[in-house]
Amino acid sequence: MSIAARVLAGRATLAPAETQNVTIEKDLRVPMPDGVVLLADHYAPQGLGDRPTVLIRSVYTDRTKGAMVSRLVAERGFHVVVVSGRGTCGSGGTLTPFVSERDDGLAVLEWLRRQPWFTGELGTLGQSYNGYTQWAIAAGAVPELRAMSTSLIGSNAYDLVYPGGALALELFLGWISMVAHQEKPLPVYLSTVALGGKRRARAARLLPLAEADTSAIGAVAPHWRDWLAHPDAGDPWWSAGDHSREISAVSVPNHLVSGWDDFALPGLVRDYQALRKAGREPYLTIGPWRHWDAELSMTALRESIVWLRSHLLKDRDGLRTAPVRIYDPGGDRDVPHDRHHAQDRGERAGRA
Repeated sequence: MSIAARVLAGRATLAPAETQNVTIEKDLRVPMPDGVVLLADHYAPQGLGDRPTVLIRSVYTDRTKGAMVSRLVAERGFHVVVVSGRGTCGSGGTLTPFVSERDDGLAVLEWLRRQPWFTGELGTLGQSYNGYTQWAIAAGAVPELRAMSTSLIGSNAYDLVYPGGALALELFLGWISMVAHQEKPLPVYLSTVALGGKRRARAARLLPLAEADTSAIGAVAPHWRDWLAHPDAGDPWWSAGDHSREISAVSVPNHLVSGWDDFALPGLVRDYQALRKAGREPYLTIGPWRHWDAELSMTALRESIVWLRSHLLKDRDGLRTAPVRIYDPGGDRDVPHDRHHAQDRGERAGRA
């Protein structure tokens, strides 16, 4: 394990690794029904016998999300498969955020079923967009899917792009810029990060807004123009990206993690409420964090691994008894409150 991976494991206060012997198969070819081929990396823990698989589907490079996470999860007892989305990181096709994630995800599951190391037991984890890809397959991945942890995200793409019905202009201009430049040489990428704010500010002042992509990234982003062409929540175009309507059918145990200042929190809370209304028993963690805060990412990683080990490996070490842990933003922000679903009973605990 690299020094950086050790530092990450320490910051996230992860449980000890079961093994540090992990083999990695790079660029496995995963065929889609329309002929597009996605690329996947397989992290396999050695010396542990048959183990369940954790699936991560992402549109991000190692630079933005880190291959270290996959290795750390594998060291804690799982096969890990990381699949790059269409048009990213060597995968074929054109990037189509939100739209193709259900069909592509179910095709990845079909591919997994044919792998000799796949035991038929699947978990998913991931933050932000990588959490959304979990919702995309949640209703269709049974019986293999046994546990999931959707962090920093909700299940409805429209609510992300148009929170409250208004375009999240600055946020998604930044997102399309990040994705467009993430695979460029490091000096170019760092320059984009340093100068991107001013460039996006200029782009946001241009009309029509549908053409702001060319100013922000120097090229046409078809998905940006699709979002601008469909501003209404009731537009059927968004149906492919709305998985909230299926939540009542999702019985897979889920731990949802977010922060009070996370822009995606409203959608995540709606998902939690829908699960509760459907009679499920999800876990919920909300802390005093923003979407990009390192502590939120570390908490989500730690809680996800504990959750998956509990449900896939029957190891309940570290799993708290109270399903809900929230920080009281009006009180001591360093002290969370644990609550049980059936009663408003809290007890002070350590840092979430």
